[in-house]
Amino acid sequence: NKKFGMYPEKPNLEKFFDKFDNLKKSKLVGISFHVGSGCSSSDSYRSAIESARYCFDYAAERGYFLKIL
Repeated sequence: NKKFGMYPEKPNLEKFFDKFDNLKKSKLVGISFHVGSGCSSSDSYRSAIESARYCFDYAAERGYFLKIL
């Protein structure tokens, strides 16, 4: 969520990658997610991993091939 980064939605990803494209000495290798310290449901993890897959796929469309989750 926004407290720990950004929502994994296309407009946010577009803005992120537009900015990242201009960073000359940075290498994007992966992403992380946070489900919360009080998480007691595996559904939260499943949802986060599905969102991460969406981000990995979008990154690949932009020419970034992520390796770390």
